[in-house]
Amino acid sequence: MDLNKNSLYSKVFSWLGIGLLITFVVGYYVSFHLDNAVLRGFSTMSIFAELIIAFVMGICLHKLSPTACTILYIVYCILSGLNFSVIFIAYKVSSIIYVFLITSAIFLLFAFIGKVSKVDFRKMGIYLFFTLLGIIIVSIVNVFLQSSSLAFGLSIASIMLFMGFILYDMKIIDNLYDVFGEEKAAVYGAFQLYIDFINLFIDILRIFGKSRD
Repeated sequence: MDLNKNSLYSKVFSWLGIGLLITFVVGYYVSFHLDNAVLRGFSTMSIFAELIIAFVMGICLHKLSPTACTILYIVYCILSGLNFSVIFIAYKVSSIIYVFLITSAIFLLFAFIGKVSKVDFRKMGIYLFFTLLGIIIVSIVNVFLQSSSLAFGLSIASIMLFMGFILYDMKIIDNLYDVFGEEKAAVYGAFQLYIDFINLFIDILRIFGKSRD
């Protein structure tokens, strides 16, 4: 791998770290300054806003400037922080930190494998997509069933899914560099890995997190 692409990975993980820091700081701060009912309202609105940003980033990436891409990424991380404020209310801070460390270890392991492995994990893309679709559908069904055992199974399946996404996204970073250049590839690569990390964290928290109750 050439020096330029080594520099790209450094920038990707720098932006990832910045994004995670923004999310956790915003979540922690907001959890102490807004009423619970207000938080849930903000959380609902922020989810829709996040979906819009993800759609724009994915569909319009060719048209976005590096600056616009960076702004959208930071806004997305702030919105995620609003959702995380609910997590800081529901779970003990010590438990959140513990799960964050577990998630970081798993994430770094799979990111390393994805970077150095000669296996072309990009071929998994279509399988990952349909697995994600299946998990979403079953999760919607479980809203009505309220099955704790099914919820546990979904969390396990989702953890495995996003481990796969980490491998996949690490492999497409080189392609992002070739198509979009270093600055935009760094931010968008971080955005993809950020989504992987956050989802992995939430699923692990559902299993091992200790509530405040």
